[in-house]
Amino acid sequence: MLIKSLTLLNPATEEVLLNQDLQITEGVITGIGEGLPAKSHTVLDGKGLYVLPGLFDGHVHLPSVPGSVVRNESSEQIANMLACNLGIYLASGVTTVLDAAAPVGLLEQAKVLNRSNRSPRILGLAPFLTPKEGYFSSTIERGLTFENLWDPVVSAEEVRGHFALAKNLNPVGAKLTFEKGMGPFEVWPVFSPEALSEIQTQSQNLGIPLYAHSMSTAEHRLALKVKPHALVHPGFYDETPDSKILKELRDSQVFVITTLAIYKMMLLMWEHELMDDPWFKALVPVRQMETGRQVDNRDNIIGQVVALNRPWWIPEFLARGLASWFMNPTSIKQNLKNSLFALKKAHEAGIPLVAGSDAGNWPLWTTFFHGVGSILELELLEEAGLTPWETLKAATHVPAKMLNLDDRVGSIAIGKEADLIFLKHNPLKGMRNLRDLQWVMRAGHLKSPSDWRMDSSEPNCR
Repeated sequence: MLIKSLTLLNPATEEVLLNQDLQITEGVITGIGEGLPAKSHTVLDGKGLYVLPGLFDGHVHLPSVPGSVVRNESSEQIANMLACNLGIYLASGVTTVLDAAAPVGLLEQAKVLNRSNRSPRILGLAPFLTPKEGYFSSTIERGLTFENLWDPVVSAEEVRGHFALAKNLNPVGAKLTFEKGMGPFEVWPVFSPEALSEIQTQSQNLGIPLYAHSMSTAEHRLALKVKPHALVHPGFYDETPDSKILKELRDSQVFVITTLAIYKMMLLMWEHELMDDPWFKALVPVRQMETGRQVDNRDNIIGQVVALNRPWWIPEFLARGLASWFMNPTSIKQNLKNSLFALKKAHEAGIPLVAGSDAGNWPLWTTFFHGVGSILELELLEEAGLTPWETLKAATHVPAKMLNLDDRVGSIAIGKEADLIFLKHNPLKGMRNLRDLQWVMRAGHLKSPSDWRMDSSEPNCR
């Protein structure tokens, strides 16, 4: 395939090349330049289009279907939506996703799907390691969506068993939790020093990097003791990072996955204007959109979230009664404001940032939409003060480096895999222009966003 007369944008080098032809052969970029000969290739006119490397979303939860708990969907209904979620990502321009808590079954499916090159490249963190009664360890929290997630671990033997199983699934890292509680209370235990030592030993012996779930200065410091490759959240949603912790993070060379969009998507439960945008409607299934708009669900959802994350000594009825005091548009907007400021400071300190939306997250929430979150994340990074080039790097070149894929993807160069997006407007003039795609190419397969979006035959995907 030959696509002619493109404006090529390469975030890795911050180059803009005008009137470029791109030659794609068997899923690989084999030619870049002006006036390339057509030979026997299919020739497309790219005049007026801007081409970027395919985007990464560095924190997703693929098995999760927004609002599935509210709709009482079965395990089968939830599982059938995986292809839909994957198509939505490609329609959004996301050609690589990192599932931040991948069950065994998902990684087994990923082996098949990745060979097909007809879905985003699926990478996963496994095992998911949390202590007994720790963060996201209860069957109530996990529900049907995560009923097959990795069991909480108690002993060193269980840690070794989890790592041994994960090694055969080719994860890019293992995720372990350090979060003690949402808000002012300590709710969950964290791993003992002995358990952390065993986790670190297994990580080093098997070559599986550690990705830490930590949300505060104190939790980040605890996480840094195991020398993590990345933090799956920036944290600091209810505090301001000081220069000392920022220096510690920078000196550790840890990557930080940004997850700002989760707050923006929470607000969609109250603020529905975005759901009227044609871009949004083209991506999100009608069934999910309808659930997200239902005001009657909101108080019950907030009540359940607060009740499931309360300390043991607060009665459930009281937690539910006070839920709207803890979680409301004002408090969520403050969390977002704090997080934007923290990421601005992290960026200024030289900490490498990777764009990740946390889409899917917990399916009790009705508005954690796949694909939509990926683009909102980049718009929010721009709002946090990153330049357009810096923002685009966080979704291309930097995650490729974090995942050790920068020899294959993350930039536009001869010999790289042909994961590309073609835009109608210049994204250097604003990340909102990422909403308007002409084509998305995954490993040389070129389709319009609507064609990728409708690849799934699942009725609930419509």
